[in-house]
Amino acid sequence: MKIKYTLLLLLFFSTLSFSQYLDKSYHLLQSKTETKILYDRVFNLSDATKLENKVITSEIFKQVYHEIQRADFLERLPKFDYIKEQSNIGFAENQVPLSILITEFESIKKEEIDNGNVFLNINNQFETKKPVFLKNIN
Repeated sequence: MKIKYTLLLLLFFSTLSFSQYLDKSYHLLQSKTETKILYDRVFNLSDATKLENKVITSEIFKQVYHEIQRADFLERLPKFDYIKEQSNIGFAENQVPLSILITEFESIKKEEIDNGNVFLNINNQFETKKPVFLKNIN
Protein backbone atom coordinates (compact mmCIF):
# COMPACT_ATOMS: atom_id res chain seq x y z
CA MET A 1 0.00 0.00 0.00
CA LYS A 2 2.88 2.34 0.81
CA ILE A 3 4.33 1.76 -2.64
CA LYS A 4 1.03 2.71 -4.31
CA TYR A 5 0.83 6.00 -2.42
CA THR A 6 4.46 6.74 -3.15
CA LEU A 7 3.98 6.11 -6.86
CA LEU A 8 0.82 8.21 -6.89
CA LEU A 9 2.57 11.14 -5.17
CA LEU A 10 5.56 10.81 -7.47
CA LEU A 11 3.30 10.91 -10.52
CA PHE A 12 1.45 13.94 -9.14
CA PHE A 13 4.60 15.94 -8.41
CA SER A 14 6.24 15.04 -11.70
CA THR A 15 3.12 16.18 -13.58
CA LEU A 16 3.05 19.40 -11.57
CA SER A 17 6.71 20.14 -12.22
CA PHE A 18 6.34 19.26 -15.93
CA SER A 19 3.48 21.75 -16.37
CA GLN A 20 5.52 24.48 -14.69
CA TYR A 21 8.52 23.60 -16.84
CA LEU A 22 6.51 24.04 -20.04
CA ASP A 23 5.28 27.48 -19.06
CA LYS A 24 8.78 28.74 -18.28
CA SER A 25 10.31 27.27 -21.41
CA TYR A 26 8.64 29.89 -23.63
CA HIS A 27 9.35 32.84 -21.32
CA LEU A 28 12.19 34.27 -23.43
CA LEU A 29 9.99 34.40 -26.52
CA GLN A 30 7.41 36.66 -24.88
CA SER A 31 9.31 39.87 -25.64
CA LYS A 32 9.67 38.86 -29.30
CA THR A 33 5.96 38.31 -29.90
CA GLU A 34 3.84 41.17 -31.15
CA THR A 35 0.48 39.96 -29.82
CA LYS A 36 1.82 38.43 -26.57
CA ILE A 37 -0.23 35.32 -27.33
CA LEU A 38 1.97 32.40 -28.37
CA TYR A 39 -0.23 29.48 -29.39
CA ASP A 40 2.63 27.00 -29.18
CA ARG A 41 2.65 27.34 -25.38
CA VAL A 42 -0.41 25.07 -25.16
CA PHE A 43 -1.28 21.66 -26.52
CA ASN A 44 -3.58 22.67 -29.38
CA LEU A 45 -6.46 20.24 -29.61
CA SER A 46 -8.69 22.64 -31.55
CA ASP A 47 -6.01 23.58 -34.09
CA ALA A 48 -7.10 27.22 -33.99
CA THR A 49 -4.70 28.08 -36.81
CA LYS A 50 -6.94 26.21 -39.28
CA LEU A 51 -10.50 27.18 -38.30
CA GLU A 52 -11.17 29.58 -41.15
CA ASN A 53 -13.76 27.57 -43.10
CA LYS A 54 -15.00 25.21 -40.40
CA VAL A 55 -18.33 25.17 -38.59
CA ILE A 56 -17.62 26.19 -35.01
CA THR A 57 -19.67 24.30 -32.44
CA SER A 58 -19.93 25.38 -28.83
CA GLU A 59 -17.44 22.67 -27.84
CA ILE A 60 -14.88 23.84 -30.40
CA PHE A 61 -15.39 27.44 -29.25
CA LYS A 62 -14.80 26.44 -25.63
CA GLN A 63 -11.63 24.59 -26.55
CA VAL A 64 -10.28 27.47 -28.66
CA TYR A 65 -11.10 29.98 -25.91
CA HIS A 66 -9.39 27.87 -23.27
CA GLU A 67 -6.27 27.46 -25.42
CA ILE A 68 -6.02 31.17 -26.31
CA GLN A 69 -6.64 32.17 -22.69
CA ARG A 70 -3.79 29.92 -21.48
CA ALA A 71 -1.45 30.96 -24.34
CA ASP A 72 -1.72 34.67 -23.47
CA PHE A 73 1.43 35.83 -21.66
CA LEU A 74 -0.44 38.84 -20.23
CA GLU A 75 -3.48 36.83 -19.01
CA ARG A 76 -5.95 39.36 -20.43
CA LEU A 77 -8.88 36.97 -20.91
CA PRO A 78 -11.01 35.75 -17.98
CA LYS A 79 -10.30 32.22 -16.82
CA PHE A 80 -12.31 29.53 -18.58
CA ASP A 81 -14.01 28.43 -15.35
CA TYR A 82 -15.43 31.95 -14.91
CA ILE A 83 -16.83 31.94 -18.46
CA LYS A 84 -18.36 28.52 -17.88
CA GLU A 85 -19.92 29.67 -14.60
CA GLN A 86 -21.42 32.77 -16.23
CA SER A 87 -22.82 30.63 -19.01
CA ASN A 88 -24.52 28.31 -16.50
CA ILE A 89 -25.99 31.30 -14.66
CA GLY A 90 -27.35 32.65 -17.95
CA PHE A 91 -29.03 29.35 -18.77
CA ALA A 92 -30.54 29.17 -15.26
CA GLU A 93 -32.02 32.65 -15.75
CA ASN A 94 -33.44 31.75 -19.21
CA GLN A 95 -30.91 33.88 -21.02
CA VAL A 96 -28.93 32.79 -24.04
CA PRO A 97 -25.26 33.44 -23.33
CA LEU A 98 -23.40 34.62 -26.42
CA SER A 99 -19.70 35.02 -26.86
CA ILE A 100 -17.39 36.07 -29.66
CA LEU A 101 -13.66 35.61 -29.71
CA ILE A 102 -11.79 37.67 -32.28
CA THR A 103 -8.10 37.72 -31.58
CA GLU A 104 -4.70 37.84 -33.17
CA PHE A 105 -2.19 35.31 -31.94
CA GLU A 106 1.13 33.95 -33.07
CA SER A 107 2.54 30.52 -33.68
CA ILE A 108 6.07 29.43 -34.45
CA LYS A 109 6.66 28.63 -38.10
CA LYS A 110 7.48 24.92 -38.43
CA GLU A 111 10.31 25.53 -40.89
CA GLU A 112 12.02 27.83 -38.35
CA ILE A 113 12.23 24.94 -35.89
CA ASP A 114 13.53 22.63 -38.62
CA ASN A 115 16.16 25.21 -39.65
CA GLY A 116 17.40 25.63 -36.07
CA ASN A 117 16.26 29.24 -35.73
CA VAL A 118 14.27 28.24 -32.64
CA PHE A 119 16.32 26.27 -30.14
CA LEU A 120 16.54 25.34 -26.47
CA ASN A 121 19.25 27.08 -24.47
CA ILE A 122 21.17 25.59 -21.54
CA ASN A 123 18.29 26.49 -19.17
CA ASN A 124 15.75 24.58 -21.31
CA GLN A 125 14.14 27.78 -22.54
CA PHE A 126 13.34 28.47 -26.18
CA GLU A 127 15.33 31.19 -27.92
CA THR A 128 15.31 32.53 -31.43
CA LYS A 129 17.87 34.09 -33.72
CA LYS A 130 15.35 36.15 -35.71
CA PRO A 131 11.57 36.72 -35.99
CA VAL A 132 10.02 33.27 -36.41
CA PHE A 133 6.33 33.86 -35.79
CA LEU A 134 3.32 33.49 -38.04
CA LYS A 135 0.42 35.81 -37.16
CA ASN A 136 -3.05 34.20 -37.08
CA ILE A 137 -6.46 35.83 -36.72
CA ASN A 138 -9.58 34.11 -35.38
